[in-house]
Amino acid sequence: MPLGVSIAVACMFGGQATDRATVASVMPNFATSAAASQIKMSANWVANTTTALSAAHNPIQNNDAVNAWNDSGPAGDSNVNATQATGAAQPTYNSSNASYSNKPTITFGSAGMFLRTGTFATAPSSPVTIFVVGHATFPPVNPSAFDGLAADSTRKLFWNAGSGKMTLEGSLDVIDPAVHGSISPAVFCCLINGASSSLYYSAKTAVVSGDIGTTTTETGFTIGNNKGIAAADYWGGPLAEIRVYPGALSNAIIGQILTEMGATYAITIGA
Repeated sequence: MPLGVSIAVACMFGGQATDRATVASVMPNFATSAAASQIKMSANWVANTTTALSAAHNPIQNNDAVNAWNDSGPAGDSNVNATQATGAAQPTYNSSNASYSNKPTITFGSAGMFLRTGTFATAPSSPVTIFVVGHATFPPVNPSAFDGLAADSTRKLFWNAGSGKMTLEGSLDVIDPAVHGSISPAVFCCLINGASSSLYYSAKTAVVSGDIGTTTTETGFTIGNNKGIAAADYWGGPLAEIRVYPGALSNAIIGQILTEMGATYAITIGA
């Protein structure tokens, strides 16, 4: 099933499960808060093209391999769609995950699994605000939810085996909170803004803030692994949704979006 990701200026990930041949339908805008995301990818919006492209509207099946996750935000750069052509590296589609209010999720359950966008026509430069819904159920060494492309500056949300915490890493340093944060379903917000970066974990108040450095080279995203595709750093669990907003969103807007996403997936959002 294809799944698309993008990081530009104002769009969102999301949509409805369609068929194995195409995911080109226009999806509704889920940004009910005051900001519009540049990229919106949800596990509703995936497809599997292992069957002939001429196949007419074959429904996506539970446990299918995902070869693409497509951005459902505003029409534009097709390079924001995240794909995977190698069967062994394709994550698995869960059509109804009880841990996420029976919404679909995509599971990165084996070493080497990942999806990767192309190089965006418009680079997703900092500052940028990224939301992730998911959790690592069986943390490998340093399971990564997202990172940049291979040649990009590091821009990564991962579970840090050294500290035992979810961590936001940039080109200069890492920031990690006093909470674990990867075992239970969660909504993460990563405000990537140099010295004013913050990580939110299912709460409208940041759990940690600090300087992760300025990412100077940003051209796309790796999803479900780090940019180097380390065998031990695959996410190890489900992802339900990813949103990318241009700019540094205010704490009030971040709280609105966290509340909205928490309500969608039955995840409690704290103060």
